[in-house]
Amino acid sequence: MRREGYVTALRATSLALGIVLVCVIPTAALAEEVEPTAEALEEQIWELRLQASYAEAAEVARELLALRNGDPDAAPFEIADAERLVEALQHTAGLPDDSQQELALADSLTEVVGTCWEDGRYTEAATAVQRQLEIRRRLLGDTNRDVAVSLNDLAFFLDVRGDHAGAEPLYREALAMRRRLLGDEHPDVAASLSNFATILYTQGDYGGAEPIYREALAM
Repeated sequence: MRREGYVTALRATSLALGIVLVCVIPTAALAEEVEPTAEALEEQIWELRLQASYAEAAEVARELLALRNGDPDAAPFEIADAERLVEALQHTAGLPDDSQQELALADSLTEVVGTCWEDGRYTEAATAVQRQLEIRRRLLGDTNRDVAVSLNDLAFFLDVRGDHAGAEPLYREALAMRRRLLGDEHPDVAASLSNFATILYTQGDYGGAEPIYREALAM
């Protein structure tokens, strides 16, 4: 879950450090010291999404992509994810204002879902995810990573409530969508494989679950 206030605190801390250090550290060294991390940029992107500021979020996503490209330790999927994020945010920024506001509402429901999960209110969590999925699917279609996230989350909460039959087709759809969008070498695909195998196992389909578990393990 994202936490509000993180970016503000980070900026305040950086400012305070700048006042103390500017007299003793060369400008280049100071700039290097306060260079944002990937995690900080991702947090900033999320906060901008919650404000429906998708054009600004796309600009920060470009910074994230540049950072990933310049990091020799970045995994190929991390670079590809940053590229997809730039493209997705640019697309959203081009939608009508009312659609952007709806998508910001959908993003904000992630916070609601997290709170419900922590409190054990699984029915409310499922309702919030279902609303999120409806908005995202209607405005973004079936070739969007956020839609796959909502599908997977809704399946999870149905599963937790014991509705395994209802969860299975959603897990299956999330897996197919992630394969199509992300390829066969991505952690999200491995997670979806494991989720799908587990729901088959829960329903007693051990023969169906085993090869999917093996594929997830290999990945």
